[in-house]
Amino acid sequence: MIIVNVMLAIGIQYMQSKPILRLGFTDYFGTLDDFFIDTLSKKYDIIRDDDNPDYLIFCDETFGVKNRLFNAKHNVKIFFTGENRRPQNYNCHFAITFDHLDMPRHYRMPLYVLDNWVHINKIDLPDIRDVLRTGTASDKTSFCSFIVANGSCAERNDAFHFISKYKMIDSGGPLFNNTGYVLPRDGINAQKTKFEFMRSHKFNLCYENGSHPGYVTEKLFHALYMNTIPIYWGSPTVEMDFNSKAFISRHNYETDADMLEHIISLDTNDDNYNEMLSQPILNPNNKVLDLNRFNTWFDNNVYRGVINK
Repeated sequence: MIIVNVMLAIGIQYMQSKPILRLGFTDYFGTLDDFFIDTLSKKYDIIRDDDNPDYLIFCDETFGVKNRLFNAKHNVKIFFTGENRRPQNYNCHFAITFDHLDMPRHYRMPLYVLDNWVHINKIDLPDIRDVLRTGTASDKTSFCSFIVANGSCAERNDAFHFISKYKMIDSGGPLFNNTGYVLPRDGINAQKTKFEFMRSHKFNLCYENGSHPGYVTEKLFHALYMNTIPIYWGSPTVEMDFNSKAFISRHNYETDADMLEHIISLDTNDDNYNEMLSQPILNPNNKVLDLNRFNTWFDNNVYRGVINK
């Protein structure tokens, strides 16, 4: 009986063990490694090995080019980007990007998916899927916020100046700063300070730094999360991710003047503003926030077991 019980215990332990994933990172930012380790650990026993990984996750050249030192014959190379970059420019087996590409070698994961994980695990904020927008126009103390450092996007710069002809936009970032102080950029406390700044405004001007279908970063996500109405430009397919009734998309207007007319109609009519502010955040068909779905893709397409024994 003792022998049988021992054998059963061994069998149960064997059945419960996870496949080994020797995972490494290079040329990456912030909490990207924490995110993927936490997510994939639901499926695998993770061994972190940045020097000799079986599976290497790396980002674009903004964060370095050490990935070029890894031999694609001995490492499964996985390119990740939340920026407007193309995986074709990198030597990789698989790509995780914002593109609407349905193929085994690609997985769509816009940057806001990572931000949602950070909110839950690093800042102790709720999952955006559980957030119900509340409040009214009377809760707001200012018109519109703007928090940007990069001045290279002409569309974003033009929108700031055009809307500012109607009312002053409070710029708390380095670009066009007019608040007398620059909001901090790094760290969890900086994130919280940014959120409070956004929350006090009726609108947030949150243009991306470029336009491409599917290219949705944290900008719109943060504005919706912080209970303000976003004024957005970037992905012409953004309504596949977020509820189109919850924000203003420049892609839906012929001119800046047409868009501003709608902004004014919300700013001057509390009922109209409150109606938009109360809308659900997400498109109900949004599936990219389901990280189990990502693990299934990884297991079915990327994982090949232990490679470098």
